[in-house]
Amino acid sequence: MQRASALAIVAATAIGLTACSSTQNLKDGRSSMGGGFSDTELQPGLYSITAIGNLTPWPSFGAAKGTWSYRADQLCGKGQYQEIITEHDAGSKGAQIMPVGPGTFASVQKFNTTIRGYVLCNSSGMSKEAAIQFIDSIPERNATELREQWATELASLGGSDCSSPDNSIAPDNFYKRGTILMNQSLYKEARVCLLKAVSLGDATGVYRDANEAIGRMYELGWGVTADLPAAKEWYRKAGLL
Repeated sequence: MQRASALAIVAATAIGLTACSSTQNLKDGRSSMGGGFSDTELQPGLYSITAIGNLTPWPSFGAAKGTWSYRADQLCGKGQYQEIITEHDAGSKGAQIMPVGPGTFASVQKFNTTIRGYVLCNSSGMSKEAAIQFIDSIPERNATELREQWATELASLGGSDCSSPDNSIAPDNFYKRGTILMNQSLYKEARVCLLKAVSLGDATGVYRDANEAIGRMYELGWGVTADLPAAKEWYRKAGLL
């Protein structure tokens, strides 16, 4: 009887959890049950939306879809939009031990189902095909913007040539230039900057980070011949071994 009662409580808890769906805006923090939404306007009337259902003991996409529809109706007017949904994620959070009776506990799986994608308001004046083309171009545009950002920052720090004999430049400057160059796959230039950061550093955070970055270059063969013993020595200097 006690086991049956415990199972009944677990089932009741599960039903209660599943019945809840949150519409609390993620920009203001999630609800206590983990649900909510976030959105960004990409073009007039075209929004990216992430909708998350409240914590449930099994995947409940209906809860996430309810939150999605709620926010889409707010943005575009009730039912006045087209959906371009790109991802469904069950959002497994593992198991949680929950009390189900006096001295009785049960393991309950936790899920925050998530729906990600886009809504195109009917008032936008953009066709669904044009919206999809715009969405597909986002990664390339973001990459271009990032490259431009790196170039601007690198120029402000002194450029890609770190061979200057001026030792008055802060080691942080050389480390930042090295990491930007690594991001651009300019590993030989990056190594010069990172070595400069190491030579000027004195067990500071920058010194440790620069040693770690050089170790990673030797481990992965970025701009140098892959050499695991050498990588370990750089990692040791970084305090990682």
